[in-house]
Amino acid sequence: MLRVLIVIAWIAVTVYAIADWFRTPEEEVPARIPKAMWLILILITIPTFSLGSVAWVILRAVSRAEAGQSPLPPIPVPRPPHSHEEEPRPLAPDDDPDFLFKIGRDIQREKRRNAKTNAAKKAEEETPTTEQKSVQQPDEDENTGIEGDQHSE
Repeated sequence: MLRVLIVIAWIAVTVYAIADWFRTPEEEVPARIPKAMWLILILITIPTFSLGSVAWVILRAVSRAEAGQSPLPPIPVPRPPHSHEEEPRPLAPDDDPDFLFKIGRDIQREKRRNAKTNAAKKAEEETPTTEQKSVQQPDEDENTGIEGDQHSE
């Protein structure tokens, strides 16, 4: 079983080194060896437990770390074609300017509606009804100071 794992690791390191060699731009090749020379080194050393592949992986990780990048190459994440065109949406509603605008607009509408109903109530309270008018207007007899029974004499 151990022999099988060693063979699988050997093949995996070689395939990884070739794939990484293919993706690496010429200016990022480690140890200032030309890119074509690295491929020859990786392929020739396959029978010797892929020493060229191991050297490529180690030196590439070191050169990436020295450049301030992650030692392992980034994993490409497939994205939908329209995702780069959209603006990032806020996570919380209070960070969303459209949401805040709608809330402000709704508050203003509610204030106007309340002001109209309050003004209508106030106008109704100020306008006297017919019963209030008859109570508020004094009798003619009260103005003269003569009571109704005495006025006939």
